[in-house]
Amino acid sequence: MPRAIGHLTVAAVGRLREPHWQAAQDEYARRLRRYTDFQLVEVKDVVGRALPDTAAAAREGEALLAAAPRGARLVLMTAVGRLRERHWQAAQEDYARRLARYTAFELVEVRDVVGKSVPDTVAAAREGEQLLAAAPRGARLVLMTAGGRQHSSPELAAWLQTQLEQVGTLAFLIGGPVGFDPATIAAAHEQLALSRLTLPHELARVVLLEQLYRAFTIIHGEPYHK
Repeated sequence: MPRAIGHLTVAAVGRLREPHWQAAQDEYARRLRRYTDFQLVEVKDVVGRALPDTAAAAREGEALLAAAPRGARLVLMTAVGRLRERHWQAAQEDYARRLARYTAFELVEVRDVVGKSVPDTVAAAREGEQLLAAAPRGARLVLMTAGGRQHSSPELAAWLQTQLEQVGTLAFLIGGPVGFDPATIAAAHEQLALSRLTLPHELARVVLLEQLYRAFTIIHGEPYHK
């Protein structure tokens, strides 16, 4: 079965009453779930409930908008290894929770291979294969590297908004201690840098999450960014 990509919600007024339409709806919903996280939301129809049509349409519109999830696009972060210290885990979970207010966000941690009795070049290649396999098909692949392009926070917000509008799914790849192998670099669409400084792996993950959260607050005009 193909990997599910992103999230798709259909919000509709009323319920289907005829069995043949219900069966057709259920069948295509089942097929869609092979490819994406799909949900169908049916809101109450108000027309004919002793209200003018304009008032009924307004109430149904409000219900449809309320049913639509905030953040219909997907941001994925794939990283080598797991955070072991509790303070890093807590920071990661905090910013992941904040990001979920704005977008569908997933964090995927793949197995680290460095130090497992294989040369560093082999370890980097195996980790790269795992990172690429974890990214959804059709996602824009962004490697986090020291030599990548740097943005200010407002510039990152503008870049993020453009990418999500044009592509829809972004996968940020964070490598292990020996970095990325040539095949993974070649597969990526672009490279970004958090800093010219060398950051510990754990700190880099938290900084990326914080900067993504900051970017979304800038996009939405919220006061977090100062």
